[in-house]
Amino acid sequence: MADNLKLFFSMVSGELYFLGEDEIKNVDNAQIPMLKKPNSNCKQCYGRFHVGFETKKKYYIPCPKCKNKCVDWDALKDVVVETPQTINEVAEQDFTDAIEDIK
Repeated sequence: MADNLKLFFSMVSGELYFLGEDEIKNVDNAQIPMLKKPNSNCKQCYGRFHVGFETKKKYYIPCPKCKNKCVDWDALKDVVVETPQTINEVAEQDFTDAIEDIK
């Protein structure tokens, strides 16, 4: 079971956590896939992987020293994030779907 768990860092909560492979498709762009945990002797993040919190944008700032060796850059490229839709786009799509159902 432990073989199919993947380490992630949440920029929203500032926590490192594990996810199963079947749940990875549900992550958003604020979740960073990791290769390994950062070293606890890092002088900037002390193993937390963040160096502070951006109060205006409400996210944790990843450690610049640890991100080069800890982030899974290949998996990060594969994260697919849907672009948010406006209310008009959602309503138009629902209207189109309803018309197609009638036909």
